[in-house]
Amino acid sequence: MKEIKVVGDIRYGKYQPALTGNPIVDSALIDQFCQQLSDWLAQHDLAFNVSAEHAFSVSAASDTDVLYIIDKQILQAFEIHDLHQIHVVAVEHQALLHADPQSYYDTIEKTLKDLTISKLS
Repeated sequence: MKEIKVVGDIRYGKYQPALTGNPIVDSALIDQFCQQLSDWLAQHDLAFNVSAEHAFSVSAASDTDVLYIIDKQILQAFEIHDLHQIHVVAVEHQALLHADPQSYYDTIEKTLKDLTISKLS
């Protein structure tokens, strides 16, 4: 696992959901979510680049070295079988609106460790 990408809005393609409807506010909230997650990971000696992904596409998301943290409302638009090719942690829309990843720390940490172990096997 090399990096974590947070999907809270999509600005390109046919499907373009927004977090708040204002791209400037959306970017600020998603960036703050990323920063808080990055800070927490660093405090727990988990060195991963965390960034916003505004151009998410299932077909383009085939990199197995990326963990996608995606708004559950966005995930509903995709076929479940299409999502099996990528690593996903689904988060509530409110967590992104409040730029608060705190309730997902344990899930993200477990997912990262599980993916690291499975790559070593």
